[in-house]
Amino acid sequence: MAASLKGDSTLVALKGDSRALDLMKEVERLTLLEVSQGLCAQGLNESEFREKFTSVTGDLQARPMPRHGVFQGKKLDDDGITLIDKIRAIDDAGTNAATRLHESLVTPNCEFSARVAAEFVRLAQDGWQDDQNSFPPSVMPDLQLGLDDIWAAYRRVPSRENDFCAIIIFSVSLQDWRWFVPYGHNFGLTSAVLNFNRMSEALCVLSRVFGASCCDHFFDDYMDISPASCSILPSDSNRQHVNSSQWFLDELHTLIGMRLEPKKRKHSASVNVALGVEADLSEAASLKKVSLKPTSGRTDFILDSLRSAKIDNYLPPRMAATILGKMYFLLATGSYFGCGRAATQPLVARASLLSSKNSSSKGSYPFTDAMVLMLEFFVALFKHLPPLLIHLGMVARKKVLVYSDASFAKRKDGKIRRKGLSIYVVDCENNREYRSSFACPVWLLNSMDTNAKTLIGPLELLAVLCTVLTFPEFLKDRQCVFFIDNTQALSACIHGYCRNTDMGRLCSLLHLSLAALRCQPFFNWVPSKANPADLPSREQGEEERAFFFKRKAQPRPMTVPPLDELSFPSMNYVMELAKGRGVKFD
Repeated sequence: MAASLKGDSTLVALKGDSRALDLMKEVERLTLLEVSQGLCAQGLNESEFREKFTSVTGDLQARPMPRHGVFQGKKLDDDGITLIDKIRAIDDAGTNAATRLHESLVTPNCEFSARVAAEFVRLAQDGWQDDQNSFPPSVMPDLQLGLDDIWAAYRRVPSRENDFCAIIIFSVSLQDWRWFVPYGHNFGLTSAVLNFNRMSEALCVLSRVFGASCCDHFFDDYMDISPASCSILPSDSNRQHVNSSQWFLDELHTLIGMRLEPKKRKHSASVNVALGVEADLSEAASLKKVSLKPTSGRTDFILDSLRSAKIDNYLPPRMAATILGKMYFLLATGSYFGCGRAATQPLVARASLLSSKNSSSKGSYPFTDAMVLMLEFFVALFKHLPPLLIHLGMVARKKVLVYSDASFAKRKDGKIRRKGLSIYVVDCENNREYRSSFACPVWLLNSMDTNAKTLIGPLELLAVLCTVLTFPEFLKDRQCVFFIDNTQALSACIHGYCRNTDMGRLCSLLHLSLAALRCQPFFNWVPSKANPADLPSREQGEEERAFFFKRKAQPRPMTVPPLDELSFPSMNYVMELAKGRGVKFD
């Protein structure tokens, strides 16, 4: 059995690969630590392993998996100052591609605390009709966020067939192969993720029903929102719990033998950090708003990991998946309104190779040109990324309505006959209307795929982007409803990504600009005949002039993005445009 592992990276380490040797030593240390914690059986040599798992017919009834280590960024050393490599032991069964999964996971994102706070606002506005004894009528309580983590989560969910969970490592200290049998789930199996989440999801449901906890989980991390008035112990540095909701969640886990980890507990507070995102609930009751912003530690980890991969010219699928996981809570659907989703596509493509049989050598997973552009994008994004402000209940300011359109047509000889852009803006706060129309510059058209049959999709998306660049002072800190009559452009706006290269560049700059202005966009489809921007995008005649005269819309020159902003999108461009119109930034 050991002879079949000659191609394993462990033997490569014995020939002088110091980095692989460090991985082997750390994997051995982590495995022995699990044994000492009672999470794994004692190690066996090959003859002992065969004796234990061989049937009376002489067949081996176990399926040992090679365990290897993967780097997962940095962590603080025991001195609390020095940063060292963080290594996780992964068990590779080689069967993930053949595992049929009938479920998919839907986890919360950083907006969880805001969604719960919004429900408290709704109940307060209704006068607590469902439970009038909870709080005084129409009074919104101060809210707090608490966080917990399950100790040794995967390893403590028992497996029915431990013989199929066995692992094999090369012991550097013994200079021999050793076999171990974990009692719980393995890291590295796709089925283990789903099965573990069944447990944490069930415990969340029990806590909601029987403990009135407003809680949810991100795999083994729990988030709990509770009123500050539910405190059960006075403020004390030695306190174990702050409120009854967090106490109930802890008691429930202790009851079933899945205790939470006190060292990772974050006591309920109005400002707390959940998975790299700081949630500020201090103004939820008074100003009806919640502020969310990424921590420097989270953004530094992402950028440092990508920079390190660029220097090594090596980004394996496992590391790509780790970086994506760190980004999920920050850039999930709705968070920052799609900003950054288009840029993550090189990571998504690389992480999708986890189950492939490609070589693990550096040459197999280079840091591509697309990844270099991705890194530059996130450097620009994280440098100026503002807090995400979520208003609860009624918004003080009225919305801005935006209608955009484009026209494109070619003559029979292939020359472009029409390439118009048009914007129509309605500011519902002052009941004023504005318009802007422009023929797309030739230099900008030439930067696109001119061999395409039509460029209507990119031009429609360009019209949306030009709205943000032309009217930034109206969109700053506002809710804006965009009406678009082209489904391809609409899809790109909603999802923050498009496979079309030209539209992908436009989409990145659009969402960076919206994030810089802290604009909360809503994208909707509108029929062309109901789109007031449809007429100005074409050659103006009597019908167009009559429309403008009737509406009394104020004209404004259109601002189109320069080529360098499309190639290297940033937030600076729209911020400078906004400052030129009197907008101030925090």
